[in-house]
Amino acid sequence: MTDRLEQEIARLNQIHDARERTRAKMELLLERIPKGIEEAESGNAEAAAAYLSATQKILSAALSEEENGYHRLIGKQADTDEKHEETP
Repeated sequence: MTDRLEQEIARLNQIHDARERTRAKMELLLERIPKGIEEAESGNAEAAAAYLSATQKILSAALSEEENGYHRLIGKQADTDEKHEETP
């Protein structure tokens, strides 16, 4: 029982850590939005393109992190549901 509890705590910590990494990526993106808009409005096409590219990379990384966390959560829930069904 203790081993299962430790595994569950480790899994929840991984999910929490993934959420924190996602939050950090989104905060970075939000911090850079005003500068990117300013560069784009100033007509600096190269800076605007770099900003858009960075935005896309940050969003992709954040969504990937969320997806991985979701799959870990759902995978564990499916395993838990199956064990409950097996237990009389």
